[in-house]
Amino acid sequence: MNALLVRAVWLVVVVGMSVAFVTPSRAADDLKPEAVLKSIELGKRSLISKQLPNGSFDSPLNGLYATGPSALATLALLNIGMTAQDQPIQKALEFLRSQRPLTKTYEAGLQLMVFAAAKDGNRDRAR
Repeated sequence: MNALLVRAVWLVVVVGMSVAFVTPSRAADDLKPEAVLKSIELGKRSLISKQLPNGSFDSPLNGLYATGPSALATLALLNIGMTAQDQPIQKALEFLRSQRPLTKTYEAGLQLMVFAAAKDGNRDRAR
């Protein structure tokens, strides 16, 4: 396994263990709708700031997965309410549509989820 993948796996393990120690009811009681909306907006800005001119999203995993990280970022933006009419989504969809046929299940699955969530007419029906 390459060093980057090992680090990513350890990060997931550490974050997962940290979450296990949070008491769900107390954590939920402390959440205020304004704080949640602010966090979503900050995440949205952060993702958009990582979009490259070609519509893809910068990621250390781009070497392993040509479109996976970009599809995941696009799906996240769609899930918080952005639409196919928003410029970052338009650019991302153009990038994803321009890529060669996919052979990796992860990337293909994420792209299908993006195209379904984008609801961009019948444009992606044949994919």
